[in-house]
Amino acid sequence: MWSLDFSLITYIAAGVALISALILLFFFMPMLRRVTSLARRQTDSELSDNEVFPPVTVMVYAHNDAWNLPTLISDIYAQDYPGEIEVVVVNDIAVDNTEDVVRELQLEHPSLYLTFMPERSRNLSRKKLAVTLGLKAARHDVVVLTCGNCRIDSSDWLRRMMRHIVEGKDVVIGYATLRDSDGEYGDGISSGMRSFDSVWDAIRYLSSAVSGHPQRGNGNNLVYRKHLFFSNNGFAKSLNLNYGDDDILVSEIANGSNCAVEISRQSIVEARETRPGVVYELEKLRHDFTARYLPYRQRLAMGLYCTSSWLWIAALIVMVSTGWPSLIPLCFAIVLAAGLWIPLMFSWRGVSRALMSPHAAFLTLPFLILWHPFYNLRYRIAGYRNKRENYTWSKV
Repeated sequence: MWSLDFSLITYIAAGVALISALILLFFFMPMLRRVTSLARRQTDSELSDNEVFPPVTVMVYAHNDAWNLPTLISDIYAQDYPGEIEVVVVNDIAVDNTEDVVRELQLEHPSLYLTFMPERSRNLSRKKLAVTLGLKAARHDVVVLTCGNCRIDSSDWLRRMMRHIVEGKDVVIGYATLRDSDGEYGDGISSGMRSFDSVWDAIRYLSSAVSGHPQRGNGNNLVYRKHLFFSNNGFAKSLNLNYGDDDILVSEIANGSNCAVEISRQSIVEARETRPGVVYELEKLRHDFTARYLPYRQRLAMGLYCTSSWLWIAALIVMVSTGWPSLIPLCFAIVLAAGLWIPLMFSWRGVSRALMSPHAAFLTLPFLILWHPFYNLRYRIAGYRNKRENYTWSKV
């Protein structure tokens, strides 16, 4: 039962499991701490009253969001922002009464404008066309992008996003949580896994941006200068793709010197959907596909996490099965798992709270960590089967 007489395969598997666990622990723990530290520091920071804020255009992409636009637009104009605010709503052929709602709101807000998407656009990404039309309609150089289904809880949201522009930055990456229409996250295993995956995804791109290698933003809460977009010829390099408006573009126009990250509690917005699970699945499939067009450095970090996770799970299985009936490999696997999970659990609670996302209970998180590679694999397979949907025209 406690024999040390193992085969070479058992020792090799133990070594692979140990190395994989160390990679996961010492490579990704700094990412968790980096995001948590920045979020806490920015949340506790005071806003200066002596800074001169530039005029800003808030561009709202609306697609059947008439139910939320009165609240969102009122929240935007209620911002404690000392500069001029202009709001441009881009109506993407909504079948609801979006136009009537905006026309009524214009009576109260003279600087609110409405522009339309053409009903038919062949071989073009509708979201990219909407962003381009909105930027052309914007009168100011600094544009804040959000969507019609978002809610803004803090009156300091705009000042906190724009304070980096005042400091000379050209791009500001913010964060948005995804909730159901009444503001809740939902219950159940699927909601827990979705929350875990969304936080982990955010940690990767936020940490990368904080360390000077921006690769992606969040289209619900993103700032960049209008002239930067057009000097890059907009989405010219990814016109063959339906998506990439918040990752491929950001990787092209942002760098370590012109980009900042704002993830204070006051700057986080909520994106609300009646079916958040379906929306998240679509977004995950899109970002998984466009990730192949990001710079190699960013793709390497993503691949390292996935490879290390699979190696760790596979090595543990091989080590325990080939070492049986001795209990030593099993005990080693338990110690190794505890050494990985316990630090991650404490750090995970901190970063989840900082990003205003539900955090898994201590007893739940290990199962989510174990299941996450299989969760990602399912999406990889689904993405491969539906890859044609990512192109604006059939790829030969």
